[in-house]
Amino acid sequence: FHGGRSNGKTMMAKLTAKALERAFVEADGNLIKSTDDVFDLACGAADEIRCPIVQIGTKNGLPFYQMPNIVFFIDELHSLKSNVVNGLLKPLEAKDMIMTIKDGYVDVSKVLWIGATTERGDIFPPLESRFYKIAMLDYNLTEMAEIVKVNFPQWSLSDCEAVAQRSGLIAREALSDDDGKLRVIEN
Repeated sequence: FHGGRSNGKTMMAKLTAKALERAFVEADGNLIKSTDDVFDLACGAADEIRCPIVQIGTKNGLPFYQMPNIVFFIDELHSLKSNVVNGLLKPLEAKDMIMTIKDGYVDVSKVLWIGATTERGDIFPPLESRFYKIAMLDYNLTEMAEIVKVNFPQWSLSDCEAVAQRSGLIAREALSDDDGKLRVIEN
């Protein structure tokens, strides 16, 4: 998914996982340092759903694991370090789907990979080529007012429009402040 700030990329990824009835792993591209981090996050999610990652054999004398059906979401895909990008090229290749980790190999053929970015042009082209591109358009004033109204039905539509206008049409800014509480904007 690519598009502006706060326009539903993460929500769409979560809804996709929910619709597919799969565990959801959310990772920030800035924080993934290696494919071992990807593996560790997937192990945690697999354990939570009581479907742990299992060793299915060996490859080149090292353990060969298989990930269960999960949705692995990487936010800020454009910020992945080059070593991580290179480590994900083969796992994201339709004819390969094997990820190399420090102490083995991982079959990721059952993983649905979803990436999100506000900076599509900054993604390494071979990595970008492994994803379908879905543009997430920014909200207009009417749509943003409706989002505010759904979350605060007691408000009038004109009040919701005022909040939407002053938020710069950024959903998270229209709905909350730093404490996660709705902010009231005075004229």
